[in-house]
Amino acid sequence: VWTLKKRAQRMAQYKGSIWTYVDWMSVLCGGLCCLLWYLYLEKLENFKIAAMDVAIKRPILADDNKEPAPSVLKVYDEAVTLLNDETSGFEEYLAWFRMFLACYNLMLMTRFFKAFEAQPQLAIIKKTVMECIPDLFHFGIVFATMLCSFAAAGVYLFGHRLAEFSTSGLAIERCALILFGIVDYDKLTGDHPDTALVWLVTFITLQYIVMLNMCLAIIFDIYAAQKAQAAASETIFEQLWAFRHKRVDVPAQTILNAIEQCDVDLVSREILLEAIPEMRIPQATKLMDVLERIEINQDNQGMTMTDATKLVTAIKRSVTKIAKQVNDVTKSQDINKKTAERLMGRLARGIGEPVHVLSPGANDRLSKVEKKLADLEEILNESMNYSVYKGKVLRDRFSVIEEQLRNKNRRGM
Repeated sequence: VWTLKKRAQRMAQYKGSIWTYVDWMSVLCGGLCCLLWYLYLEKLENFKIAAMDVAIKRPILADDNKEPAPSVLKVYDEAVTLLNDETSGFEEYLAWFRMFLACYNLMLMTRFFKAFEAQPQLAIIKKTVMECIPDLFHFGIVFATMLCSFAAAGVYLFGHRLAEFSTSGLAIERCALILFGIVDYDKLTGDHPDTALVWLVTFITLQYIVMLNMCLAIIFDIYAAQKAQAAASETIFEQLWAFRHKRVDVPAQTILNAIEQCDVDLVSREILLEAIPEMRIPQATKLMDVLERIEINQDNQGMTMTDATKLVTAIKRSVTKIAKQVNDVTKSQDINKKTAERLMGRLARGIGEPVHVLSPGANDRLSKVEKKLADLEEILNESMNYSVYKGKVLRDRFSVIEEQLRNKNRRGM
């Protein structure tokens, strides 16, 4: 039952992986490429035959410069027409074939990223790109909306005198080129310099300085997190050096299955050797050293910009809440103090019932109590933040261990 369950999980994981569809698309496109190459050879042969037919049927003037017979000219015209048709069709086919080959090579390039998953240091870029896609998609919507708005404004401002802004498509293309630094300032300012200057400065400020730097911030934030996560992993040179022990080491999949069957919360080297008798001590020691190094790296791992922003926001909210509570306590103390002074005054004049008077050092005592409560609240907030952080580290630790074992399994396959 356990084997069938694991097989079903692997099948679900295989179907849910995007690389499965990339592999199948690569296979299908490879077969289509062979078919298109066969059609290319066939069209090339037809083109050669048509060209030879034109050369053979070309009319030759007689010695007396007499024009060829109309039937000969008609046959030659038909051969030339066929050659023109073959040339046009062959040229159009070559254009589509080149485009297909370019896209197919880009698809083959994506398969390298699947191979890079076996090496954590090489997988940093791939993981960064995959995690950036949702944020970059939302960023792209805002960026495209602003770009189209500036392009439309450029059509109204410059379209009546500049061909680059005469249509919406050309205006969008010109705005994109301006982002790359290709701008003719003299042409833009030829009619209304002030209006053109305001448009250009606003466009560069919002689209280039703000939006593009936000895009880089999104990428760098996720890249820093991925780089810190893979800092304790093996380098590609260490993996190449470990290949010489490939035949004597226990496969990673066997280790992963044994750990999943162990009913313990923490796996040590002794438990690992007991669960897998065929494992050698050097392999177990090295595996535990790698895991300890990953654990230390996770503990010392710095926060990303997003986590730091969230933490600053949470701290600011807590400080604001504490300040409000302190202000409420201070106001309450002022009210009690005024009430006590009024009652003491009435008592001194012999008016009203006797009242209980607080000790002269009550205010100092209350201040000390408030200070201790504030310190205690600060300690509790720090403890809560540390508990949340350690909980996150603990969750990530198991995922890192599983990822390391799966990477070893991929290298062993």
